[in-house]
Amino acid sequence: MAAGWPTKANYATGDVLSATNMNDLSGTVNLIAPTAKGDLYAGSAANTYTKLAVGTNGQYLQADSTTATGLKWASVSTSPTFVGCSLQKATQSIANSTQTALTWNVETNDSNGFHDNVTNNSRVTIPTGYAGRYLLMATLNWDQSNGTGNRYIRFGKNGTAVSETAIGLGAGGVPSATVIMTYTDIFNLAVGDYVEVFASQTSGGALSVNGNASGVGISNFNVVYLGA
Repeated sequence: MAAGWPTKANYATGDVLSATNMNDLSGTVNLIAPTAKGDLYAGSAANTYTKLAVGTNGQYLQADSTTATGLKWASVSTSPTFVGCSLQKATQSIANSTQTALTWNVETNDSNGFHDNVTNNSRVTIPTGYAGRYLLMATLNWDQSNGTGNRYIRFGKNGTAVSETAIGLGAGGVPSATVIMTYTDIFNLAVGDYVEVFASQTSGGALSVNGNASGVGISNFNVVYLGA
């Protein structure tokens, strides 16, 4: 019988549990004797326990199914970790009165594979482990070749536009006007959901959203994880 566990097989009412019965080598009644300051004992299997030595100052006890005890000592993270992506694009022509998903071919940040520069590159898709609320921010730099009509930014979820803002230049317009629009919103997204930026305009002809080589401003799309 292992030290620290009773050696008597059966007890009756009125029996006294002695240090001898407990088979305690130190001579005191002590089911599990620690060997060092801060020792913890946790079940590692049926009727089996394993010792977990104390961690370092400032650590906290964390569940971890990969360890023998199912526990571990872990350090508190003191620095926030960025989760999300920041995207830029090439110049893209937007037809009159046509809602168009903008493509993004440059990643300045992408922490967890939210975006692909080639495949479905209009989309930012929520990866496993990061369902929750997201801050969406888009800036569009519209070409200055036509200063009439309206300009729109819409955020879409899973292919459907659900949030928008607009700037109206009116019938007279503003000749040679560069229009820069910025829009933000917060979305609650599940794993596998994707978000996009849709652009549309009513200038009467095709109009470009300027890209990162235009020299007059950069259109961009930023998606930042806020937490569950």
